[in-house]
Amino acid sequence: MEDTKLIPVPSAQRWREFRIGLLPWVVFLLVALAIATLWKQVVTPSAVVGEVATVQYQVRSLYDGTLLNLAVEPFAFVRKGEVIGTVTPVELTNTLADIAVAVSSLELERLRTGMNVNRNLLELSTLELNRLQVMSDAELAKADLAVKKVELDREKELFKIQQSSQALLELKTAAYERAKTVVEQLNLRIRGYEEQLKSYREGQQHLEMRGQSDAVDKAIIAKTNALMIASRPIPLVAPADGIITSLAHRSGEKVRAGEPIAVIIETNATYIVGYMRQPIVHMPRVNDDVQVRTRGHSRLTGGAKILKVGAQFDYMNPALVTPDNNRHEKALSFMVSIPAGLPVKPGEFVDLGFGN
Repeated sequence: MEDTKLIPVPSAQRWREFRIGLLPWVVFLLVALAIATLWKQVVTPSAVVGEVATVQYQVRSLYDGTLLNLAVEPFAFVRKGEVIGTVTPVELTNTLADIAVAVSSLELERLRTGMNVNRNLLELSTLELNRLQVMSDAELAKADLAVKKVELDREKELFKIQQSSQALLELKTAAYERAKTVVEQLNLRIRGYEEQLKSYREGQQHLEMRGQSDAVDKAIIAKTNALMIASRPIPLVAPADGIITSLAHRSGEKVRAGEPIAVIIETNATYIVGYMRQPIVHMPRVNDDVQVRTRGHSRLTGGAKILKVGAQFDYMNPALVTPDNNRHEKALSFMVSIPAGLPVKPGEFVDLGFGN
């Protein structure tokens, strides 16, 4: 009787048949699927793109003048309310010349009326002008002292976190002490002039000259007040925490009213401006869920929500979708929140996607 039992196929033979007949097709399908996925995510431009908003502040002067004591450099970090420099609106020498002309006009009027010029009155006018000069120098010195104080405080903070050396801290301390000494010396000179002026005024004995003296005094006081208001340095204050990205002027240069002096960029991103390209597949709405994906090698993602939606289609930045800067495309803009924990920088390009 013949044995009809089937001879089993060896496993090596089955593997050989699978490797020759089926495995190439499986590998081909997997590679094609991977290429399609990479093409869609990396090569093909996304239909919904976005740019992390950049919040920019410009520091300007309200008056024409000279920029002094500029204490920052590009890429320096500043805090809100920090004084970065001062602007002196009016040239001191020109204003002093105006005061001298006004006093001379009063003296000429006195001569026309037949009155003799009182020597003490001339000396009084000279002392007033000298006191005015010292007071203006004191205002400038006080502004310089304030800047030196800010620089010293900043250097102390850097020294505490070991970002600065002991020698640089001592140099800033010495500069602050020198500026403080200058202010004290100018204050002493001002008090000396005031004592001399008081003695001259008390020595006036001729009543007929008192009216002319009062007129000159009032003219000098009025010009003095105008000078002190006009020549007082105007501080330039940082409006927010951020990085100095550019400086249009340096210390000692003339600036015009309203002209940008420094540009500050906030370091913390606050929102993303998204663009829905045409044709619109899904109309964005407020509170819709959005997936934010960075364009770096790690392709980090995070969940966010739509905060606001624009009312019309606007031209978008062509660099978001193509290297061709001459391409102009309109898209529907909307505002997206920053995903928690997603490290994005102002001005960074991202891709967006809807949850549904």
